[in-house]
Amino acid sequence: MKKSIIIIATISITITTVLLANAYLTDIDNELLTDYNYTEEDLFELFV
Repeated sequence: MKKSIIIIATISITITTVLLANAYLTDIDNELLTDYNYTEEDLFELFV
């Protein structure tokens, strides 16, 4: 029983971390697009 609770907690933490990281990167993309006038192509070249 304890193992399943630990596994569920670990999965929840992992999902939360991924969602927060995605939101952070999306925020950076939006800031670059709006504040610095980057284009989608500029961002593609910058991050790839």
